[in-house]
Amino acid sequence: MTGRLVVDCSYGRWERTLRNTWVAITLDGIQSQAEWGQWAVAVQPGAHRVDVVTLWGKRGLGPASLDVTVAPGQVTTVYYRPPGTKGARGAIGLTPRRTPASGWWLMWLMLVLVAVGFGIPLLLMR
Repeated sequence: MTGRLVVDCSYGRWERTLRNTWVAITLDGIQSQAEWGQWAVAVQPGAHRVDVVTLWGKRGLGPASLDVTVAPGQVTTVYYRPPGTKGARGAIGLTPRRTPASGWWLMWLMLVLVAVGFGIPLLLMR
């Protein structure tokens, strides 16, 4: 009896630029290209290695890996989310994931607002 492995790949509502990208899912060393959403495959019961990366340009974005065990007749779902910024790792696990490194843009925005907030009064004081 075989099991079923489902890889659920999704991105947050603020990462709309990813809608035109693909994900590369590697299962036990065999790579497949998939669209965003659910990718399902029948597997033999036992331990399996799942690697996922977002295909963005020439290099991948947000690589993530997980070792998972599938029991006979069981459906095992693996959840993947790419990072909010380049250079960070993706999030992968057996429960739905949040977008990793998604707060960096907010930090940079706050830094710019603080710099502008202090810069304008200093210029007006001259």
